[in-house]
Amino acid sequence: MSINLSLVVIVSSVIAQSEDAQFPFRAEATKVVKDLTDEVAASTLLHHPFLQCFATGGYVDMNLATHEFALNHYAYSRNFLKYLQSVKDKLAKASPEDVHLLSENMKEEMGNYEEEDLKTLEEHGVRRDLVDKKAHAKLIRHFLDTVGVKSEDFENTNTIGAVFTRDILKMYDEANACEALAIIGFAIEQTVASLYQFIWDGLKSHTTMNPDDFVFFPLHILVDDGHADHLKNAFHALYSRDKEQCKNAPSVVRAVLDRRSQMLTDLKAHIETLSGGKVCEGTTSPAH
Repeated sequence: MSINLSLVVIVSSVIAQSEDAQFPFRAEATKVVKDLTDEVAASTLLHHPFLQCFATGGYVDMNLATHEFALNHYAYSRNFLKYLQSVKDKLAKASPEDVHLLSENMKEEMGNYEEEDLKTLEEHGVRRDLVDKKAHAKLIRHFLDTVGVKSEDFENTNTIGAVFTRDILKMYDEANACEALAIIGFAIEQTVASLYQFIWDGLKSHTTMNPDDFVFFPLHILVDDGHADHLKNAFHALYSRDKEQCKNAPSVVRAVLDRRSQMLTDLKAHIETLSGGKVCEGTTSPAH
């Protein structure tokens, strides 16, 4: 029995040494993931006056504010699967063993959920038949139709959302695999649940819309927040092996967060102009 125990100790030691050799920067990667996660949570983006004004019904015309948010936000988000595929392609070249970590995100984008997820949604008033096996693209298209945003509206390349999209696409194109993972994992996906909570609050409390028409938002708040974890895990694995490729990732994340905040600043001013100059001040402290 003592021999077997000794063998277990030896094998475990060999495995540990092998993993240390394969992931020499694991401890540093863990710290970077934590620091970036905390920085994103405290960012100006997630406490932006636009979001706080929307959540509290602070715009003089909430129907107008909803329409303009939908038009400009979706100009970017409608191509999410393309962005995710682009990141996946970069990762396949740099670290093919980690590509599987992105697959769950693509699966849920098509409306495939576990029973536990569907029960969680039902507990919050979202009927399963509204979301189960329904691709996210179909759910957001229903919301857009409800608020009067047409497909041809996205042909305008000069909207706030269109200009923002071009800037973000350029950042993706110029990023290496690790930086692209950081963009989509920290600066995009981590923000989804918090950002959409503001929108959901505003739609529920300050519009006359039927909740069935905006299930896209509680779906992403209550279920899809695991997306960021999958992407962060891929980032962590790549950083653990290739620190040099990831050295600029934090600054790239900050640049994307700043650009997203600027978009919301521009959108807020645009809505206020369309509303006759009525300004919503928002607040300076987190609402969530």
